[in-house]
This record gives sequence, structure tokens and C-alpha cells, in this order.
Amino acid sequence: MKPAINTWDLFDTLVARFLVEPHHVLRLVEQRSGVSGFAQARQQAQRLLDGRGQPYTLHQIYRCMEQHLGVSPELGCSLIAMELAVEMDQLIPVRRQIDRVAPDDLVVSDMYLSADQVQDIMRRVCGLHACRPPVVGNWGKARGSVWTHLAAEYLIRRHHGDHPVSDREIPGRFEIPTERIGDAGLTGWERQLDGAGQSHLACLVREVRLRTLPLRAGSFHEAVVGPYMTLVLCAALYLRQLALDGPRRKLVFVSRDCCHVSHVFRTICPAVESEQLDLTRGLLQSGAADAPFASRLEPGCLIVDMVSSGSSLSRFFQRTGIDRECLFFVYFDRLLTDAQRRDRAQRTRDGRLAVLFPVTELADPHHNLEILLDPGHATVAGVRRDDASGALIKTFGPADATHEERELTGFANRCVSELASSVARRGFPGAIAAAELVKLLRMSVDAIGRDGEWLSMFPTFTARETRGWA
Repeated sequence: MKPAINTWDLFDTLVARFLVEPHHVLRLVEQRSGVSGFAQARQQAQRLLDGRGQPYTLHQIYRCMEQHLGVSPELGCSLIAMELAVEMDQLIPVRRQIDRVAPDDLVVSDMYLSADQVQDIMRRVCGLHACRPPVVGNWGKARGSVWTHLAAEYLIRRHHGDHPVSDREIPGRFEIPTERIGDAGLTGWERQLDGAGQSHLACLVREVRLRTLPLRAGSFHEAVVGPYMTLVLCAALYLRQLALDGPRRKLVFVSRDCCHVSHVFRTICPAVESEQLDLTRGLLQSGAADAPFASRLEPGCLIVDMVSSGSSLSRFFQRTGIDRECLFFVYFDRLLTDAQRRDRAQRTRDGRLAVLFPVTELADPHHNLEILLDPGHATVAGVRRDDASGALIKTFGPADATHEERELTGFANRCVSELASSVARRGFPGAIAAAELVKLLRMSVDAIGRDGEWLSMFPTFTARETRGWA
């Protein structure tokens, strides 16, 4: 009896490149090596071998470059090593497909890499350390020859791959069921970013999605890896411009809602001092945190909050006589009194308050955004300062979220950590104009607010919002 297995394509199925098109790898090699014309010569050598109609490997491509295109053996050795390193650096694991691969499944690839090199990718990129060695033969899938042998030895339940011909049409001729895997392509949200001229931003968001999205993802997960990752990164980039355009100053992230943005900000702007305080409305209103908070507010610093009305901070300013410039991304202006509105208007005129998006100007509720901003740990119930060391000692309230809430919040937090790692890995070349960042932020806020299903997934949050924080 033949063993039953599944088979898997590798490239654009279990792994994907950061820069979507394969030729980008060759351009990167040309840039890093300084060898002008490398990408064109490398593609020309591959076309020469394609014209012969025989299988070939990457090493044979480079031997062709040496024989026909004047590349010295020494330079060829250097370039092939660099291409393999760049290729490995560009690869991203497609997590939700990798998690489906069983130890007895087979990876079937028609790449020009050797079987050993493909298995290296399976180990280092996919984490498939105990998987069977792959079946690798240049053009074997596309021509169908490999399926003849595989079908003779195995009962193939299903082949999984991205290519319409080699992964679907050809195995279908052998009565092998197929499944199209489309994760490597751009999502609708990523296409929006790319169409807006933000291709690098789209690639970063895509990398986070590929590395984190689970198999059974819902609208919450898709919003996290799309609009929310865009919002977090664009907010951090906006703050970087504020911090670097004028005199360098400290940024104080006042509430726990800022944890995600502050983490990414420190990644992209480590030279600017910043601090995450995690203070709550209750602590600021009561005055219980006045001394520790005041000790962090050096002259000229900027206080940042993601969602705020400014009421708690105003009370702090009035009690202590300390006044610092504030920036609120989403400004909760709906329930302000007339006196509070006059105070905020005066602060705005004086340059002591800047807001990006008043809640009254947003078409959709802000609750979804607040859910996503949750850093996952319990709220801070108290804080005191050790004057000898300067340390802040925080105590925490109950960790009373449900298991399901913690699972969803944990996913969002993992995505933020992955975003910071991706930005550190890939960089962020160039600058996006502040006005364009505001447009991207507004697009993200609106997209996050449009899904009305989330409140039912977060009953603890809903209870606190509707029945108070007492």
C-alpha cells in the first residue's frame, strides 16, 4: 500500500521574498557587490541555459557566466556566495502554511537551487527541522516528469502551491487534487499602500502578515496585520519627524495605549530619548502619581498619547504648575465641557497642544482602536519613585481578561514585536512627508473602525467602557 502524503511547493508557498519580484534579489547583489551589470549578466546566463532545454542548477548558471560572459572564477565564487546570502536574507516564512506541513509531507520544488540548498531554507527559514528531504529538479513540476515518479510511490492527497500551471494544471493531469496558495501576493490593504506610492511600507506590513497570521484568521487578525501595523509604524515615523526636525527633546508616552507605538519608535529612532509610563486616567486624576510623573517631565519634553481628551493631564498641570506640550493622535472631544473646550483651544493657539483626529470628525467608533492598543499587561494601579536610583516601581490591577481576550491581545502584541524586528531588519529608506503620514494614519483609523464585530470578542473591555472603571 502506498503511503498517503501531501506535497508542497516552496517559493511563494512556504516562503516568500521580502521584495516580491525575484529579479530584485539580483539587483541587491549588484548594489552590494558594486559589480555593474551583474543583474543583466546573471539573467542572460539563465536565459542561455533555458534555451538549451536541459535542467540546470545555480552553480551551472555561474559557470555559464564564466564561460560566455567573461566573469572570472574568483568573482563568480564571490557573487554566488553573495546571491545565496541575499536570497536567504530576503526570505520570509509563510507561517500559516508552514503550520500545516506534516513531518511525512514532501516539499517538491523546481527551483535551480540544489536539494541541499532547498533543505537549508526549510530548516533556517521555515523551521522544518525534521521534515523529509525535498524533491528538487529544475522544471520537474512544470514538465510533469516528477509527478510520474511521485504518483508511482505515493498516494498524494493534495498538492499545495501558488503557480497556476506547475502547481495546479500539471499535477491535475495526474489526478492529483491541488490547492492554490496565494499568501505571497499582496492583500487589498497592501495594494492600497503600494498604489499610494508606499511600496516599502507595503512590504513591511506584508512581512508581518506572512510571519504571524494564523491559519484560522478572522477579521480581527486581518485588521491587526493590515491597518493596525500601518498605523503603528506611521505614528512612529510621524513622531520621528517631530523629534528630529527641531531641537532634540524627550518624548514621554504617558499611557499604556502608547506601548506599541513607543516600542516601534525606539526601534527607528534610538538616538532620541523616550519613556513609556503606562499611567491611567485614574492615577492622573487622583494625584497619586504626581511626584513620579513630574520627575519624568523635563523642560521641553513632548507628552504623547494615542487616545485622550486631555482632562486628566489638565488636572495634573493645574495641581502641579507643570505644563508641557502634548500631542494626541485621537482626540476624545465628544464629552468636553464648554470650559474645557476653551482651555484646549487656547492651548492649541499657544502651541501647547496638537491633535490629529478629533473623535467627532471620525465616522466610526474609536473602541476598536483602543482594543488594538492594549499592551496585554494589567493596568497600573499605583506607582512610586525610588529617589536613590530613579526607578519607578509600578503595581498592577487584576489581570481579569478572559482567555480568548488574552489570545487576541497576545496576537496583536506579537505582531508589533515582529513589526519592530522587520523594520530593524529591512530599514526604512527615505522619509514620508508629514502630510502623507497623516493621510495614511487617517486611512488606517477609518479602516480599523469599520469592523463592528470586535466588541463582542472583548467582554471585559466592553464592561469597563459601559459600566465604568470603578
